[in-house]
Amino acid sequence: MLNYKYHVYLLVKRLGLSLLLFFFCRAAFFAFNHRHFPDTGIFEFAWLCIPALRFDVSAVLSIHLPFLFCSLLPFTFIARPRYQVFLRWLFYFTNTVVLAANCMDVAYYPFTLKRLTWDIFSLLRHPANLGNPSSYLTHYWYVVLLFCAGLWIMQRLYRFIGQGKPLPPLTFIAAESWIVTLFAFLLLSGAAVLGIRGGWQLVPISNSTAAEYTRPANIPIVLNSVFSLVSTVGQEKLNPPVYFTEDELCSIYNPEQSGWGKGFTKMNVVVVILESFSKEFTSLGNKPSITPFFDSILLQGYVFTHAFANGKRSAEGIPAIISGIPALMNEGFPFSAYADNHQTSLPSLLKPEGYSTSFFHGGTNGTMNFESFCANAGFDHYFGRTEYDNDADFDGNWGIWDEPFLQFFAKKLSAMKEPFFSTVFTLSSHDPFWIPEQYKNRFEGGKRTIDPCVKYSDYALKRFFETIRSKPWFKNTLFVFTPDHTA
Repeated sequence: MLNYKYHVYLLVKRLGLSLLLFFFCRAAFFAFNHRHFPDTGIFEFAWLCIPALRFDVSAVLSIHLPFLFCSLLPFTFIARPRYQVFLRWLFYFTNTVVLAANCMDVAYYPFTLKRLTWDIFSLLRHPANLGNPSSYLTHYWYVVLLFCAGLWIMQRLYRFIGQGKPLPPLTFIAAESWIVTLFAFLLLSGAAVLGIRGGWQLVPISNSTAAEYTRPANIPIVLNSVFSLVSTVGQEKLNPPVYFTEDELCSIYNPEQSGWGKGFTKMNVVVVILESFSKEFTSLGNKPSITPFFDSILLQGYVFTHAFANGKRSAEGIPAIISGIPALMNEGFPFSAYADNHQTSLPSLLKPEGYSTSFFHGGTNGTMNFESFCANAGFDHYFGRTEYDNDADFDGNWGIWDEPFLQFFAKKLSAMKEPFFSTVFTLSSHDPFWIPEQYKNRFEGGKRTIDPCVKYSDYALKRFFETIRSKPWFKNTLFVFTPDHTA
């Protein structure tokens, strides 16, 4: 069994070498593109290298899957010299790809301002887009030197870490040894899968996850080109249609409009996004209303009756509301290849005016990639089921019931520095359409399955306003209500 441990130890050292190559590439990427990160110093870069390990480990394990499998096989032949030569060249080939992708991004990043994604291969399919490849080699000579330096480091260190002592042969005799070795193989394979996912969280990490560790401008530093490529394989790409020239568009309607009135007033802004709400539930519909409290709000503000939804799912609705990004693809924006792109959003526009910003959603953290999306959109803080920290109010399916979570929201708002911009997204009016046990008799009935849930969410909204109405910030706050999507 000790022999197999030695080969596992050897594998760990070799994967550590690959991680070292990722650090080498990240340092080169930052050094050559520092002008694009003017507010990021060397100490912040060093700090960002810590969360970057999560993405590097995922990339290393993803691209080294054949090497991992071949290195961990529970058979005696993995100790033979010829097999070790095969492993060495497999390692060289794999990490040559790693170096090529990361080094290419050193020169390519200034043109796209994002890490390489899989759509680069759509571009490379057309010969006209390639130009003269030889001219790139001369113009970007420093990238060629960087690549060669990485190859030299890889080759020297690989031989060094494997020369500690001759590889011992694997000679298992007892059946117990084979069982233990097979168990170790399965355990290590499971650990590799966990590393590729980036942890135990609800969904695997993606490019947008990097926004949870740094401001949007520094996302490319945290990511690496291999991870960015692998995580965007098969993702839908946009082919923007061209119907008009820019001049023709401006002659029809110019979206750039100057302000009017007395100028910008720094009111607090609270956006309440109501899960699956619709006009038909309210006094605005042609059916009996089931939202008495919300109807009372409609009488006190502006009501826009000719609004149009930009999506049919929450993953489409939230980006549309927060960043004005409509549903242009079959998959939601938070899951797309563009999720880590720079975006103009409500929080990013208000933060320069001194606003503190936050997003609240009682769902399990990681749901719909909302936490990553919000970080990239510029929200200062995200509050989900984890931050609520009391699963006694968990609905057993999606997250925290609306009533207690809106009370939590009210408490947090009162502690915020003004002016603030905050968004809360409710969840109880969602399939499977459950409501707390104590309210089943109170809100039962209705022609639609969702009706009791809508009644409960309306009540939760009433309780929320009862709590905040006496707060000193209340009168200086603009409340905006919208559903998240159409049915």
